[in-house]
Amino acid sequence: MLQIPESNIILNLKGTDKATVMKELLETIQHIGDIEGILKAILARNKIMSQAPGRGVAILRYLGTYARTTSLAVGIKREGINLDALDGRPVYIFFLLVSNDRSKYVDILAGLLRLIQQPTIRLNLLRAHSKSQIRKILETQPIQ
Repeated sequence: MLQIPESNIILNLKGTDKATVMKELLETIQHIGDIEGILKAILARNKIMSQAPGRGVAILRYLGTYARTTSLAVGIKREGINLDALDGRPVYIFFLLVSNDRSKYVDILAGLLRLIQQPTIRLNLLRAHSKSQIRKILETQPIQ
């Protein structure tokens, strides 16, 4: 189970493209480290491979020395954004995973990948009307 503070959750993302959504999510975890370095690294990685595995979900992620600790942010974009997802569909649910610890990073990433396979979880996240609902949905799932 992963504890996620409500301050790391954005119920209605305002961003309209990949970079603005990432900046918005990074602002929720400003304490994590070098935000500009993390943003550049994620954008560079995204040019090489999509971080949107499909099913309306993107897992934007960074592992490296720009991060001082491990943190997860979540955002919902009800209109969806085209991020070149593997299935070609728009992305509505965004996870941002930032870490300097490979073991934690791998555990959380694997848990998120399992989590997004569950249609009811994705639907419940999209239907949530409060940060506390999103937090409860995520905290009841074994992520790490």
